[in-house]
Amino acid sequence: MSTEADFDVTLGHKKFAAAAFNHAWDFIDMKTRTDEDVRQMLDAAHASSWHWRHRDDATPQNRSIADWQLSRVHALAGNGAMALDYGNLCLVSANETGLPFYIGYAYEAIARANWVLGNLDDARVALAAAEEQIALVSSVDEIALLRPDLGDIAAKIGA
Repeated sequence: MSTEADFDVTLGHKKFAAAAFNHAWDFIDMKTRTDEDVRQMLDAAHASSWHWRHRDDATPQNRSIADWQLSRVHALAGNGAMALDYGNLCLVSANETGLPFYIGYAYEAIARANWVLGNLDDARVALAAAEEQIALVSSVDEIALLRPDLGDIAAKIGA
């Protein structure tokens, strides 16, 4: 018979953080979502973040990614205020990394959240900050990830 003492909590956080993140990503990639899809997407992103925050090996980079995903799923769900809160948290962790790719994505999240809220001027300011960061990114792969998301926001806000 298995007991709670047999469960490896550290390993559980590692497995569940990644599994929930990937599950949320499946919903992010959908072109259309039912109300149930949105609930599952939000649940998965929050579960992933919770497990990441309980890992002993979590870094500011990991927290930045988790908060970015939370911002994105809330934006997709139409929860602009929550998307902005998580975008701002993402920026705090991204700044701790000092890496332009993560800082650029934090500003992308803030721009997207402001678009959802209808704050187009604030969205344009955040988009400009993201563009400043992408200019500092040296990895072609990272640029290839960030550039389309910035283009998506630019098209939405008429920038």
